[in-house]
Amino acid sequence: KVFGYSNPVAAELINRFGTAKEVYQAFRTNIAAAGAEYANAAEKVSLESAEKLLSELIEKNITIVTIEDELYPETLRAVANPPLVLFATGNVSLLKNKLISISGSRKITDYTIKAESEICQKLCGNYTLAASLTEGCEQLACIIAMKCGKGCVVVMPCGFDCDYPKGSRVLRQEVLMNNGCLISEFLPEIRSGNVNFLRRARILGGISKAMIIFQAGINSGSLNAAKYSSALFFLPPNNIFQPEYAGAVQGVRSGASLYLSEEDIARVFEEDYIPRTVDIKKIKQEKKAPASETEKNTTKKAPTESSKLSEELFETPLHSSVYKRISESETPVTFDEIYRNEETDIAELNEVLLDLEIDGRIKAVPGSRYTAV
Repeated sequence: KVFGYSNPVAAELINRFGTAKEVYQAFRTNIAAAGAEYANAAEKVSLESAEKLLSELIEKNITIVTIEDELYPETLRAVANPPLVLFATGNVSLLKNKLISISGSRKITDYTIKAESEICQKLCGNYTLAASLTEGCEQLACIIAMKCGKGCVVVMPCGFDCDYPKGSRVLRQEVLMNNGCLISEFLPEIRSGNVNFLRRARILGGISKAMIIFQAGINSGSLNAAKYSSALFFLPPNNIFQPEYAGAVQGVRSGASLYLSEEDIARVFEEDYIPRTVDIKKIKQEKKAPASETEKNTTKKAPTESSKLSEELFETPLHSSVYKRISESETPVTFDEIYRNEETDIAELNEVLLDLEIDGRIKAVPGSRYTAV
C-alpha cells in the first residue's frame, strides 16, 4: 500500500537493503535513504493494519508469497519490476515445478485447437502448465491440464474476489478442485484494468523458463508476455499467409524458436541453455501498405525529431511527455526526477512507465532509472 503495484522504487529498495524488513526499518531510522515521500506514506500504514490484512487473507485461504520466499519463481525475480508479493490460493507448491506458460489468441482456429490439445496433453506428463483464464488458447490449456488430472497455475489480472473473466468463477473452482493454483499480485478486491493486463503479462511470461504461443496475430496482446519469457517458442503456423498466425511468423523471423517436439522444451531446462533474444517490438509493428504511384512521385520532407515524438504516436499526452523527457536526456533519468516534473500521481506514473517499457520504447536500469531504447 506504500508503493502501489509495479513500482521500481520498491524493487530497488529491496536490492539496496536486502529484505522487506530492513526496508521497513530504514523508513523508521533513515528517511533520506528510504525516501521522504515513501517514508511519509509508510507512516499511514501501521503494523496493526498489516496484521489485520494478513488475518483476512488467511480466512480466505490466500497465501502470501514474497519475493524472498523459496516458492517465488526464480525466473520471475529476473523480470523488470518483479512483483514483491504474489497472492496465491490452492496448491501453491506448483510454483516450484517446471512451469511452461501458454498464451494465444481468444478466437482460435480448428487447427490450433487440435494442435494445442495434443501438445499440451503430452507436456502435462512432465511439466506444469501456466496460463490465464482468458477465452481461447489460454483457457483451453487449463481445461486440458484438468482433463489430464494435472494441476495448472492460473495468473489473474485482478484480485480473487473479482469475477474475471466474467462468468469464470465455476472454472476457477474447478481449477482449485483439480489440484491447481491461482496467483495474482493484486489484493482480493482489486478489479481488472488495462494496465493490469500488462502486469499479468509480465508474470505469465516471467514465471517459467519456456512459453508456447499457439496463435497470435501481428498485434495480438498474447505477444506481450513474450517479452518477459526466458525462452519463447511459437507453434509452426498452419498457413503462413493467414493473419491469425502473422505474429507467430514474425516471431520466428525475429529470433523465436519453432516448437517441433517436447525435446525443444527439455533443452530450456538444461543448465547450459542460453535463451535467444526476441525483438517483440519488431514483431508487433504493422506492415505498411505499399505506396501508391501518386505517393511514390510526391516529394516529402523527412520527418523532424519533434514530429517523431508527436503525441499521436502515444496512448496519452503523459506517455508522450514521459518518453520525451527520458529520450532527450543524455543520462538515465530517475523515477523521482520524472515524478517531480510531471503533473501526475505515483500510481499513474508507474502505469505509464510500464506501458512504455512493454512497448519497447524505454528500459529500466539499476537505480530506479530509465533510458530510451
